[in-house]
Amino acid sequence: MPGLMKLFLCNPGPLLTLLMSFLSACASTNFNVEQETGFSIPASAETMLGKISLEWRLSHPDSESFFFPLAHGSDAFGARLRLIDAAEESIDLQYFLMKDDIVGAMMSAELLEAADRGVRVRFLLDDIFTTIKDVDLFILDEHENIEVRLFNPIARRGIKYLNYLWNFSRTNRRMHNKSFTVDGSFTIVGGRNLAAEYFSLNDDTEFFDLDVLALGPVVDEVAASFDSFWNFSKALNIQHLSGKPSRDKMARARQNIDSVMSSTGAAIYLDAINSKILVQLINGETEAIVAKAKLMAENPVKLKLSVNDDSERLINELGEFMLNARHEVLIISPYFIPTSNGMDFIQSIRDKGVRFKLVTNSLASTNQVAVHGAYERYREGLLAMGVEIYEARPDAFQAMAQNSGAQLRTTMHTKLLIIDQRYVFIGSLNMDPRSLVINTEMGIMIDSPNLAEVLLADMRDTFGEVVYRLVLNEGGKLRWHAREDGQAVEFTREPQTSWWRRLSANIFKILPEGQL
Repeated sequence: MPGLMKLFLCNPGPLLTLLMSFLSACASTNFNVEQETGFSIPASAETMLGKISLEWRLSHPDSESFFFPLAHGSDAFGARLRLIDAAEESIDLQYFLMKDDIVGAMMSAELLEAADRGVRVRFLLDDIFTTIKDVDLFILDEHENIEVRLFNPIARRGIKYLNYLWNFSRTNRRMHNKSFTVDGSFTIVGGRNLAAEYFSLNDDTEFFDLDVLALGPVVDEVAASFDSFWNFSKALNIQHLSGKPSRDKMARARQNIDSVMSSTGAAIYLDAINSKILVQLINGETEAIVAKAKLMAENPVKLKLSVNDDSERLINELGEFMLNARHEVLIISPYFIPTSNGMDFIQSIRDKGVRFKLVTNSLASTNQVAVHGAYERYREGLLAMGVEIYEARPDAFQAMAQNSGAQLRTTMHTKLLIIDQRYVFIGSLNMDPRSLVINTEMGIMIDSPNLAEVLLADMRDTFGEVVYRLVLNEGGKLRWHAREDGQAVEFTREPQTSWWRRLSANIFKILPEGQL
């Protein structure tokens, strides 16, 4: 008999006491609170951005919107900072995570400064992977013009992540949406979270990602989606979750924010708002993408439905676009687990003679080894049906000569779908069960061959240097083809990986893929 079982049978008291202490440490979130319903402020001619927006709509009566892709981290950060600086009435932010790093501090400082000018700020943040401290969120929420709500939060009483497990069926359902809307006039939608690695500010990791800056009718759709989440019953003001930190803690937190902006943040701020792309855009030196578009955003009610209920899934609408493809479907997703149903779906597209291309992370570049382990099961089958598979290299940053010698590990985080080199979907959606089934997601479908060509041309410039192409050899074995120093090379196992990383991916295959 195992020693622990023998001890329990002979003397259950200590173990029962320990078990009860763990259970008593768990707590549930109280959602039965009254909160004020809030709505987005539409574009107004009384603001600079609003005037631009209204003039745009008058000159484009066919409900077209303006789009500008933000492929580089410094441009994406600069666009956000410039919009905050220009805000006069409102800023609405919706994000999956915010980290306690340079970006978190700078965003906090900028939002506080905007609120000091009288701008209303609504900040909706998912709770699970957010690492910025509650005290820092209190700093924001204490301002009379800022409200912070956490989406589907974990109770603060007791041990936080025991509370996560204790309420797993609820807390496992997350808001993965990402949007940033200012004065009801401009919005940024895409894959970036609020953390240094998404904006080229991390010393050892670079996330390749994509956002799109938009102006026009699509902004109203983003604003309406934000309101549906903001007023949802599971979006709670930070004040309902935790007692207010002490005056000393609040003072130290505010001092840390201020010190960042007066030191490291000052130089980063200037670099970001003076990015070459933004200057060209402001001066009219960059061609605008003008196109009809629609927001595809799931309703937060999805999180109240069973995971087996597919009535509110974004993939249903995207699936129709893919099924109607005539020539080509290109999926770029950092995480890809097709599942058996997805394999049948892809086969139905291939049966029509449509080219199907997939770009995802390699085992060496991924930040989610467990997800890659599940994806590995499907690679040979995808290749056998004629799918072209490319995996991002972890040294892509060096291969693109964008960095002066620093050995950054590159992770591809872009979520992009291009159909028939015409329809472009940019958003938060990963192609895995967690995004498709469990969480809520959003993105913009843009009908624009011009935008598709811009994005595809950007990829073609360096594509062969930053990916491995997967093939099956004559014996049906998986191989990775690449170019190094201008020479073609072949790998017989996961390139640039240690034995431990490969073993970990195999061990993680025991996990249920439906949770990945």
